[in-house]
Amino acid sequence: MSEKNKNIDEINKNGLKERDVFSDDFQVEVQEDEISKALEAKLEEYRQEVLPLEGVLGYVSKENEKPGASLTTSEMEKIQSSLENDTDDMKILRDSNLQDTSELKRRIINGSNAREREREERPREAIQRKAPSKEPQKNRPSGGSQHHPKGKADSSKSDTGNMGRKSRRTESIIPASNPAKAEYVKKATDDSGSRRGGTMARSKKTKKKSKVKRNLIIFTCLLLVLLIGYTGVSVYFFDRFVFNTQINGENVANFTPDDVKRVINDHIEGYSLTILKINGESEVIYGDRIGLAYHDTGEIRALLNNQNPFAWPLNLIFPTTLNTPIGVEFDVDELDRQINNLRAVAYEQVPPENAIPVFNGEYFEIQPEVLGATLDVEGMRELIHQSIHSFISQINLEHEGLYLLPRFTTESFEVINARDTLNNYLNASITYTMDEDVVVDRNTIIDWISLDENMNTTFYVERVAAWVNDFADRVDTVGITRYFTTPTGRAVSVSGGFYGWLMDREAEVEALIGNIQGGEVVRREPIYEQRAAVHGGNDWGNTFIQVDLSYQYMWFFQDGVLMLESPVVTGLPGSMATPPGVFFIVEMLRDTILEGAVNPDTGIEANPTPVSYWMRVTWAGIGLHDAIWQENFGGDWFQSHGSHGCINMPYEQARDLYALVDLFVPVIIHH
Repeated sequence: MSEKNKNIDEINKNGLKERDVFSDDFQVEVQEDEISKALEAKLEEYRQEVLPLEGVLGYVSKENEKPGASLTTSEMEKIQSSLENDTDDMKILRDSNLQDTSELKRRIINGSNAREREREERPREAIQRKAPSKEPQKNRPSGGSQHHPKGKADSSKSDTGNMGRKSRRTESIIPASNPAKAEYVKKATDDSGSRRGGTMARSKKTKKKSKVKRNLIIFTCLLLVLLIGYTGVSVYFFDRFVFNTQINGENVANFTPDDVKRVINDHIEGYSLTILKINGESEVIYGDRIGLAYHDTGEIRALLNNQNPFAWPLNLIFPTTLNTPIGVEFDVDELDRQINNLRAVAYEQVPPENAIPVFNGEYFEIQPEVLGATLDVEGMRELIHQSIHSFISQINLEHEGLYLLPRFTTESFEVINARDTLNNYLNASITYTMDEDVVVDRNTIIDWISLDENMNTTFYVERVAAWVNDFADRVDTVGITRYFTTPTGRAVSVSGGFYGWLMDREAEVEALIGNIQGGEVVRREPIYEQRAAVHGGNDWGNTFIQVDLSYQYMWFFQDGVLMLESPVVTGLPGSMATPPGVFFIVEMLRDTILEGAVNPDTGIEANPTPVSYWMRVTWAGIGLHDAIWQENFGGDWFQSHGSHGCINMPYEQARDLYALVDLFVPVIIHH
């Protein structure tokens, strides 16, 4: 058994009196005469928080307890067990044969004080290591390696040993085998660190507050200086114009109203107004020739009163430009006379011309505008008066918009759009499919299109209508005289009637303009109100009914083949005679009643007459029908037994004809 363990056993057997033991971390800062009281207080704290040691080492009899002892046997054994692994404090216990606690307290406290001194000297030693002293460092006695006599020697040995343990400044002397005491020591160490950290934090906080306070004072002083300076400058400008102020182009910064008036008087003596014209030339009106003189009307003082002197910092960035009529006096009549004598007014008035698309023979191109030199004289007169009152020395008539400029230029959208639209019209081509084609192209269209004053494209509609009428006159065949040969070989002619080609002239004008506006290239027929069988020659074609009034006979040809022929009875000569002309069947009825017509010569109305086959030729009541009441047909029978204008046929021939013909079959009636 080691000497250390022997000493522990001896202490247990002899029932040592209670001893107060403190670890390195119990930093007790008390005076020597208060040691006992402080030890008792620490002991009580130790009992309450860490060592509920009753019964830990078994029963300790009352007989073994020493009167007046501070520690029980069980507590002492616990302390001894916790100190087994701590070399310095065990040496104190092992080397001492004391039976009471006073000497033990003293030695342990001495060791504690030595460690406190060691911790206080460490910062100084660190500084010395960074800046070593000139004197050589003395050798220290190493802890635990020399022999010392008992008593003070042990204390000295303990001190030097503790001083040698610099790296264990915050380490606990309680071994890990005693977790309860280790926790207590850790708590004590943390409390100590917290106190030191709190002290440092309070120190930093105090310094920070001091710095903020200092900065606040400095800022307040600067702000006060700036405020005083700002107020002083503002007061200065109560009677002066602020920085960067101009009146009618003249810099008046820091000027009083009297200073401005002196400047005005200086300018009046040599004042002249230069007038710049559109051609680059200029003319001048001199102040002394119109009796110009300054007249104070308070306008300068009014401008100053409207000024905000406290806004002077803004004027350092944003200049103020003021324009006001200056109170001047001059001879108005003389000024007007000089204005009227200006060359720009008296001799150089040239009216402007708009840019406009023009046809160059192939397409439209823009002809540039002509600026001209026509002035708004009244506007110029007013501007000159204002300029003299405002003391302006130069005006530009073009920049002031006093010239009457062209409304449209080469860059105007209206002009460009008009050019493109007109060229699109010229791209149109309309071909009418006739026996010989008729073409409308740019050579014709160019005479029909134009522009209005707002650059809108327009058509000369009357010109288009005139062309369509001329075209229709060449195409229409209704009512014209036609020449042909009868089946009997006679050469005859016929006029009148309503059969033939008939153009819808109004509709064709509208359609033709639409084709041109769309820039279309088309082949088409004219728009007809009525159509015939063919163009050219006899337009009734090869299918027709022919009635010879002189021969009192009729023929029906279908596709050039004679299908039916018959003698007929036409109207009585005179007012009831059958009219000649070229017609077509407009109505076909079976078993109808013909209303009696009134004879214009006698005034007698014919009785209503029923017929079986009715083929109307005119809406005036002329038609072909069966006439069973006629005794004869052909020859000169019509002269005494003629009809009221209709063409009477035998029943069988009327029936057969009704079966062969249709509506719109041409009917030629001739002599």
